[in-house]
Amino acid sequence: MLCQYKNNLGDSLFDAWLPELQQLSEEQVSIFRQFKQSFQIEEFQLGDPLLTFLPAEFTPTGDGSSPNEQNYYLLCQGKVRLLGFDNYKQREISLQLLTPGSCFGGDSWFGEDCLPYRAIAASKVQIARISLTALGSYGEQLPWLKTHWHSAVRDRQCLIFFKTATPLGSLPARNLQAFLAYLKERHLKPGDNLARITPGEVGHFWLRRGSIHSQELEPGTDWGYPEKTPENWVAVTDLLIYELPRCHWEPALAVAPVLGAASDRPGSAENRVEGQAQRTEISQNGPRPPGTSGGHYPSAPASNNCPANCRTASRH
Repeated sequence: MLCQYKNNLGDSLFDAWLPELQQLSEEQVSIFRQFKQSFQIEEFQLGDPLLTFLPAEFTPTGDGSSPNEQNYYLLCQGKVRLLGFDNYKQREISLQLLTPGSCFGGDSWFGEDCLPYRAIAASKVQIARISLTALGSYGEQLPWLKTHWHSAVRDRQCLIFFKTATPLGSLPARNLQAFLAYLKERHLKPGDNLARITPGEVGHFWLRRGSIHSQELEPGTDWGYPEKTPENWVAVTDLLIYELPRCHWEPALAVAPVLGAASDRPGSAENRVEGQAQRTEISQNGPRPPGTSGGHYPSAPASNNCPANCRTASRH
């Protein structure tokens, strides 16, 4: 249900996006006020669907998500649950429970290499909505906002990946969030030798997307500390990798004990068949949801392209 915007509704939530006011010019303050006025407020009931985010490559026609993905959302009141498809359990699972001040939607605005998810109302909710077109315009005028939004999308996509493509998804929400804070991104180019750039002595690694020569690795496969990285692993395409630096291994292990059973995990490199001297193409977007006949997300067509990823900065 669409409601008339009230100036005081959610102002404290919007203002959380502001840097120190003394850093802003009068013009920027004026633009930010206009930005807040550009939102429309909607109300939903428990169980109402709010968003189905499908990257274009996950749709049969290649034209992307439903119309509600053309908007960006700020949760003002109530709770929203994000849902994704678990590659291990082969069913939809809860990814995250959002509280007021959280944002969702707009993932494709920051890059094409994103994983799908749904958002539903977990209570009676009030949501502020703005179109991605308007969001882009304000993002250019207020660059710190664009940086904030981009960071939120990167963090959400990292969470979806570990929840749906790795055994770490079984961790309690608080533990998983604590674990993710220790990670940073690595971007490798074709021809890079993984033993040289991602040696086991410096950390533990997870493949987010890309293709590696001589070994059949699926997104979610991990390698590195305390084991050595195989010498013959070479990047065939651009790779997106998450790294847990060795200096963070012990504190990460405290919140994610499953890290200590690397050789027993189905996704670990140690359990892959060694010595395959073939070029294996890995899906650029990680785990694939079911087809349109049985799930909420259509399967993506096969592709050899590696689009620009939506996470470009390290996380600490």
